[in-house]
Amino acid sequence: MDRFTVAVTIAVISLVALGVATVAFGVGHGPVGDETTPRGVTLRYLWLLQNGDADRAYDLLAAETRGRISRAQFIRLASFLSRTDRRYAVGEATLESTTARVPVFVLYGGGLFGGGGSEAQVVLLTQESGRWRILEPNEPYLPERPPVGS
Repeated sequence: MDRFTVAVTIAVISLVALGVATVAFGVGHGPVGDETTPRGVTLRYLWLLQNGDADRAYDLLAAETRGRISRAQFIRLASFLSRTDRRYAVGEATLESTTARVPVFVLYGGGLFGGGGSEAQVVLLTQESGRWRILEPNEPYLPERPPVGS
């Protein structure tokens, strides 16, 4: 294949991946995420962060998680997410009593000539007063949970 064909192929694949991620993420369809389900809470959380509303995303964190980071710290650390070329595809939750695991696929844009990629992550949720809340988000900048028994 010549360079033009390769560039067109990469562009088409990138547009298809972006379209799939946009549909999976629900951008442009009003309020995103049914907060009565683990998957919905995860969608809403990621959408809020992606759209620069870390203040409201903080409210979707579990009490234990909020205890490890203040609202102001969270907003400051999360502020870069609204300016990235990340897109998310959120899978179906796996339920285990009062906890749930939701797979998240982070798609990194690489522009017209490649350089993008993807990464599989998991968001752990717990039920608090009958509502699903995020216990372990997918962001690496949040303080980790202390080891069990410490």
